[in-house]
Amino acid sequence: MNSQQFMIPAVDIKCVAEPNEEKAIPVCDESLLKATKQIHDTFRDYGFCYLTNHGIPTSIVNDIFSSSRAFFELPVSIKQRYARPIETNHGWAACERESLNPERPYADMKESFNFSPCDNGQWPKEVPEMRNHFVQFYDCCYTLTKQVLRLLSLALEIKDLDYVVNCHKLIGQKGNYTTLRSLYYPSVGKDLKEGQIQCGEHSDYGTITLLFQDNTGGLQVLGKDGLYHDVTPLPDAVLVNIGDLMQRWTADKYPATKHRVIVPEQALKEGRSRQSLAFFVHPDDSTLISCLDGSSLYPPITSYDYLKQRFEATY
Repeated sequence: MNSQQFMIPAVDIKCVAEPNEEKAIPVCDESLLKATKQIHDTFRDYGFCYLTNHGIPTSIVNDIFSSSRAFFELPVSIKQRYARPIETNHGWAACERESLNPERPYADMKESFNFSPCDNGQWPKEVPEMRNHFVQFYDCCYTLTKQVLRLLSLALEIKDLDYVVNCHKLIGQKGNYTTLRSLYYPSVGKDLKEGQIQCGEHSDYGTITLLFQDNTGGLQVLGKDGLYHDVTPLPDAVLVNIGDLMQRWTADKYPATKHRVIVPEQALKEGRSRQSLAFFVHPDDSTLISCLDGSSLYPPITSYDYLKQRFEATY
């Protein structure tokens, strides 16, 4: 299977309530059942799935991309004022601060700005609109997350469709590590060292991740053939992938597929940077993750304990 043949399917979820609605998902709707089966099959086969008609307005996505870029283009001396403190998950992380694949010789060539509503961190006065854009986008992603988790509950045939959602009821509050991360991959040229890429091979830690990308490309996903394949950005779609805790929860029905970010050849030639937005969804800290099918494939572990283990290996 080559890159041209590796295409993550897109599922239309227009049948689900719009993200600003809180109504329950009807379980007898034919279009919903079709979407549920498509999502189940795609996550089972890829660990990733594109969602279209997800309900988050393009204007809201464009706004946060715009204010993020304005921040990332500031001098390092200014961005350093808003660096993420050790004790919170809010703020800026510089290039080569993280190593998502510790086996690589150099850390990742990317920078980021993290946000969670429960962290009272500083916001850059140089980009006054940035805070409102992050808050608005976070709220949209949270509501979409609840819809996606209910769809997954349908796909997994969980009797209580709200069980998984209720394990995330503290999103945006203390006791839950769900984080919105704006990512910036600078144009690199000769700055990239031997064996260094922009984001090392890894799987995400939590339940699911909602990923919004620009059109630069560079994301690659590990296929069943053991090779990494290019993932072409799909305009106005959100790319959703399974995290480690969801893989454990589902006893490997849905894999947390490894992925990475490289510098596309065209972007390298043109000196282009790349942007993405990742909404990393985690269960509440105290949630005990044990296999939903009753098996003992994975030992139970709390969401907090698992996240702590992974953070210690990354930083």
